[in-house]
Amino acid sequence: MNVAKSKFSVAVLLCLLLPLFLAVLLWQRMNVISKPLPVRTSEEKPFIPPLYPELSWVSSEKQELRLLLGDSMVYYSSRTHSGSFGVVGKEWEATRQNISKEELYKVDGDFTKYYNDELTKHGWVFSTRTNGFLLQPMATDGPGGGIWGYTKVENGTLYAIILQKKKPISLFTPPVGSPDPCPCDITFRIFVSNPQDLIKVLPKSP
Repeated sequence: MNVAKSKFSVAVLLCLLLPLFLAVLLWQRMNVISKPLPVRTSEEKPFIPPLYPELSWVSSEKQELRLLLGDSMVYYSSRTHSGSFGVVGKEWEATRQNISKEELYKVDGDFTKYYNDELTKHGWVFSTRTNGFLLQPMATDGPGGGIWGYTKVENGTLYAIILQKKKPISLFTPPVGSPDPCPCDITFRIFVSNPQDLIKVLPKSP
């Protein structure tokens, strides 16, 4: 008789605990489902590194970056189209003055390495393909400096970062018998574009 009562008590206890156990499981499941997953919205901009910290920067708002080769900052090409378009954004400039040739080479190399490392680490590239188009920012190089850039496309929106450095030409092609042109100056410019909707600047089809 005692055995029967014991089994009956266990059965009653299980009947009482089972609904409670199921309720806890259901609550946990609903709590997990109700938590929103982190989603990157189209309004969020991609990573942009801080301005190179070893220089003192001055900012200037511009309707369009104007450099040595005109206003066409981003070039596109496809099987049947080629062209370019300007980009709107913000620009910064910094100059290191009266430095030796060795110091100039060092700040030049450090600046270039800083942006290449930071940008490529976060998915920025020199050129990118999207919807059949190849996109490339302006690029030029010479004894007096250079211009180059990085691009990123997310959800049909282009982002561009364009860099420039200016050095004295006499540093690399001094007249015969002339003294060392340094102390001299080197100037850097950084342009960060606003988000550019590619539908507004690219042909409808490649």
